[in-house]
Amino acid sequence: MTETTTKQQMPDDPDFRGLFTDRTGLRIAVLSDALQHRNGVDAYYRDLVNHLAPHVERISLLTPNAADGDLAADMIRMPLPGDATQNVFFPQPSKINSRIRELAPNVLVSATNGPFGMYGVYLSHRHDIKLIAGFHTHIEELCDMYWGRMLGWITRTYMESQNKILFRRAANVVVNSHSMVEPARSLSETDVSLMGTPLDSQFLERPIIPPRKQLQRVFFGGRLAPEKNIDALIEAARRLPHIDFTIAGDGPQREEIEAHAETLANLNYVGLLPRDSMVDQIDSHDLVVLPSHLEAFGTIALEAMVRERLVLVSSQCGILSWQNLARGLYSYQKDEPLADALLRIAAIDNRLRHSKARQAREEALAIHSQAVQGWLDLLSSRHDASH
Repeated sequence: MTETTTKQQMPDDPDFRGLFTDRTGLRIAVLSDALQHRNGVDAYYRDLVNHLAPHVERISLLTPNAADGDLAADMIRMPLPGDATQNVFFPQPSKINSRIRELAPNVLVSATNGPFGMYGVYLSHRHDIKLIAGFHTHIEELCDMYWGRMLGWITRTYMESQNKILFRRAANVVVNSHSMVEPARSLSETDVSLMGTPLDSQFLERPIIPPRKQLQRVFFGGRLAPEKNIDALIEAARRLPHIDFTIAGDGPQREEIEAHAETLANLNYVGLLPRDSMVDQIDSHDLVVLPSHLEAFGTIALEAMVRERLVLVSSQCGILSWQNLARGLYSYQKDEPLADALLRIAAIDNRLRHSKARQAREEALAIHSQAVQGWLDLLSSRHDASH
């Protein structure tokens, strides 16, 4: 998988499905601890499963979410470290094992290193099934951000040990940004595969609404947490009263955001939204911003790109490491206030902004196609399951 963009057919072409070769013998179980609608990891694998389904024999997403079969153990949960608005759930072995017997997978994907993902290690060893591991989070940086030196070291050491166990068993480790390649390689000698990011069908198939000529409405959607640097967004709203700002999501900073929304007339907090409502929000805004201090990729930026909207990301967002995608994005450095970056973009000729938005859509469609094809190739490649 390379970052070079080639001419691709688009989803509205009649033979778009023909881009992907069927792997009718593939039966895949994807195990993930991510909670639905709460983060980019859930979106990544939920979208991936939906797009792979027409091309494989069977594929199933096994998670603690009720929508995926209520597979979590009753009464066994703990708060997610650093975010009391989310819980870590433990799998109910009898329920998981029943689904595995029904699916009879020949490939397992452990998307995370929590209890559900690590159960994939057990299943791979128990049934001698090929395992692929996902790696999508900057563990060390997050530990340093959320906890002090000692607790951060303990948490980081534990998380890294989990990843080492997971990676050692896996045939491949999948990352979706260049910045995650070396951290993955430092944890094991398992092959690391760089994959693109698939997109929800609603983002691909709904008609594009032409953007306005003026930059008047800015949108942020994501986890309301310190690494997202939402303080920069609040400050920009204070400085730019002529621009309306909307924030969607949930997380440890929710109450703080709600308080600011009550005092700033141009700041609107809409809560945690399902994916179809996210499409509506993106379409009704002129620019999507991702001001993160730390962002392994930045799925919402790609979603906004495919909706032909302007996107502004901080220099810390992993999506910029994809050179083809970076051409469709605006970015800003740490020493530039977000408000100044927004004013800079607003001053650009409208025709140039629209041209960039159209280019962004083309690049996002291409990376989506490459992601689906790349996963099909990886899943169908032969590899000894015993590590």
